Formats: sequence, structure tokens, C-alpha cells
Amino acid sequence: MASRTSRLRQQRRAQRRQRQQGLQLTALMDVFTVLVFFLMVSQDHNVPLPQREDVPLPTASVEKAPQHTPVLHMSQTQVYLNHNPLVSVQELEEEKTQSQARIRAALTAFTAQQPEDANPVLTVMAHKALPYNTIEALLESTKGTAFSQISLAVIREGAQ
Repeated sequence: MASRTSRLRQQRRAQRRQRQQGLQLTALMDVFTVLVFFLMVSQDHNVPLPQREDVPLPTASVEKAPQHTPVLHMSQTQVYLNHNPLVSVQELEEEKTQSQARIRAALTAFTAQQPEDANPVLTVMAHKALPYNTIEALLESTKGTAFSQISLAVIREGAQ
């Protein structure tokens, strides 16, 4: 009887060992879940603004990352809305009211194409060598449009 019970014990142990030799997926899935979560949280969320070669930006200390918004570019020769030319800088300086009206009309047409519930934000990128009164004339042309916020794009200090 004793040999029979010891044989039964040995058979049960052998069956348990065979069952436990399989791959433990639960622990592996836990590790991969934590890894995926860590990678998602630590992902970089910087949104690059579209850059024109003829518009080098001034440097400044900024705290917020840029958003993906429509961009009003101002090179030394031309003003663009999302890479579409609007007026020349010379026209903006010489025929200020007419040029501002054309820019305002383009901005109004752009916002009319956007959804009604959107909170329109405009980013202005101006060449760093332009005089402030020229940039001010461009900013004045945004008055009366549906843009609720206007951001001036700069290069973050130390990012160069």
C-alpha cells in the first residue's frame, strides 16, 4: 500500500511539472503593457511649424510648444498665408490700407472654410530683419477677422 501511494504521489508531481513547464503569458503581457504605456507617455509631442527658408525667425524664450495652426508668413519680399502668396512687403508698406484689406479678405475666406466650433488661432512668422512697423501693419490687417488668438513664432533660445 505504501508503495502504491508513493507511486500515485510521484505521478501527480510529474503531471504538475508538465503543466507548469508551459510559457507563462500573463507576466509577459504585464511587462509589455507597462512598456507600451511608458513609451506612450514619454513620446515627444512637439508640433513643428511649417518653415520657409526665406523667413529666419528671431530667438526668444518660450514656454509653450507651438500648435498646428494656419500660418501667416512674412519674408523680406512677400506675405503668404499657408504658402499662398497674398501681397508683397513693398505693397504693404506703400499701399497699406489696400494691402491690409486683401490680407483681411484672405483670412476671412480661410476662416469661412473652417468648422464653426473651431477656436481659430493664427501664427505669424516674420523675418527677423523686418522693421517692426511693417510687422505691425501685418498684425493690424488681422483685426476684424475671426481669429481669437494670434501667436508670433520665434525660435526657442538654446534650441539652435
